[in-house]
Amino acid sequence: MYRSMEETNGLPPRVYRDPAEIRRDIKNIAARITEVKEMLNIRELISHIIVGNSAEDILREAEAMKELFQYATEALDELAVLSADLDDLKSELIETLSYY
Repeated sequence: MYRSMEETNGLPPRVYRDPAEIRRDIKNIAARITEVKEMLNIRELISHIIVGNSAEDILREAEAMKELFQYATEALDELAVLSADLDDLKSELIETLSYY
């Protein structure tokens, strides 16, 4: 949605998206956050890794734990980005609703 310049308030021309579009983006990000949280279920992932007690198994488990930690770190980074995107959308929605 386009808003023309408001000379009385000194606001420049600007583009606002429809609140429904913003809400749709918020729902998409919330769904993605849920997916990332499910990926971070460490207890379930560890139960799949532990297979035995021999020295070879311990080394294999250690390598798997290292990969698991890297995977979890990447998921947390993605979660931080999604959270920031959600904050931006919230601000955009609040600003847009103030003009309706």
